[in-house]
Amino acid sequence: MLLLAQEIMKENSLSFDWLKPLIAEMITKSLAIGPENAQTGPARRGDFKTLDKHVAFLADSESLNEIYKLISQDIVDRYAAEE
Repeated sequence: MLLLAQEIMKENSLSFDWLKPLIAEMITKSLAIGPENAQTGPARRGDFKTLDKHVAFLADSESLNEIYKLISQDIVDRYAAEE
């Protein structure tokens, strides 16, 4: 996942360094409270408007788009079952 993030940043002329604080916080938080409790983001919130924007952003890469959709759907399904 980190390699994919690095590639996306590079393709968009953005520095991977910008993601490093977010990545470090995600790992630290996941280890401290467990990944199931640390999960955040549009899929976790059921924010389909933002998910659609992300899918549109990845439209040029069929494989990345499919990966994003599969992972997002898994997160949506996992947390919808808890409600």
